[in-house]
Amino acid sequence: MKIYNIDDVEKFLDIIKKCKGSVELVSNQGDRLNLKSELTKYLAISKLFNDNTFINEMELIASEPFKSLYETIYNDISKKAAKEYYNAGMTASKEDDYATAITELTKAWELDETNVDALYNLAHAYRN
Repeated sequence: MKIYNIDDVEKFLDIIKKCKGSVELVSNQGDRLNLKSELTKYLAISKLFNDNTFINEMELIASEPFKSLYETIYNDISKKAAKEYYNAGMTASKEDDYATAITELTKAWELDETNVDALYNLAHAYRN
């Protein structure tokens, strides 16, 4: 599962503690962090989450399905990112920058498939 722009680190780590199996965070560069490791939390996680430009997109891998983890990450993080992409897409569309609008609205739709406005405006951007 991909996650974007974690802004509540404490809540994120509390959810991780509830997982029964191993949980790893994988960066776009392939770096893997064991989120269950106390050493990782203290040494690496604080830097990772305090510097938004360091890594703004990561993949989370859990050894066991964990519904609560998925729901929390999806609802709290993905929906926020989807809203940001939607707003960026709408701004680009209003400025007649349809290529950017398509990119941003596609990301918004991928993160929140319940956002019919993103889908509608994406279709509008493709028409132009």
